[in-house]
Amino acid sequence: WLGPVIFRCPVQYQIGSFAVLLAWINFLTYLRYVPFRNIGVYVVMLQAILLKFLEFLPVLMTIICGFGFSYWMLLQNQSVYKTPIEALIRTSLMMFDLGYEDRLYNEDPNNVGYYTILYFMFLITGIVFCIFVVNLMISIAVGEIPSLKDQSIVWRHKMMYNLVSDYEILRAQLRLIVNRMTCCRSHRSKQRGPRLLKFLQYRQDQSLQQDDNNVFFLVRFGRYMQKHFFDERIQDNVETFVPNSTTENKVEQ
Repeated sequence: WLGPVIFRCPVQYQIGSFAVLLAWINFLTYLRYVPFRNIGVYVVMLQAILLKFLEFLPVLMTIICGFGFSYWMLLQNQSVYKTPIEALIRTSLMMFDLGYEDRLYNEDPNNVGYYTILYFMFLITGIVFCIFVVNLMISIAVGEIPSLKDQSIVWRHKMMYNLVSDYEILRAQLRLIVNRMTCCRSHRSKQRGPRLLKFLQYRQDQSLQQDDNNVFFLVRFGRYMQKHFFDERIQDNVETFVPNSTTENKVEQ
């Protein structure tokens, strides 16, 4: 089914599958903030249990390495324990399945263990992994559930506080940017507004003056006479002249 594909990276599906796993694990970080039925609290509890398991992980890895290398030395003829890495992986899975029958009573004679000490090794492995390690991990996960729940609630409230504070800081920064942009625009419009009005008024006066200069002399004289002798301007001149005359008479008296 990959025939029509021109170019395909050999590890593309491996990286893609691991990326899908990381994407779903990352989705849990968003579920921490969901308040519905305390879903976020359980996610935080899972995170707290994981942190406690990481504290126990060096002890578990020491036990796995001890048993894994021992099985690699005794069962190198079997494909499951052929390399040290495969032996460590199979030993770590012995917590859930020992595989006693397949290791010692296989139908294929090439996959049968020939060392008598293997019986004792499987017995010790069953006691250590299935009793000690599994019960210890269960006690880590279950033994402190009430305290973990209270701790998870406090932790979730702290995360919500940090989330809200980050949103408030972002909102304040965006509001500051918007205010600066609007203030700059309004300041520019205030500065440009009067200048623009003065320029338009100057252009209008200049155009009117040019129109008056271009008119014939007799036409301009007629306009002047109409303005100063026949319109309201003559009444204004009379009103301004009368008080001046009365004041001169008072001064002479």
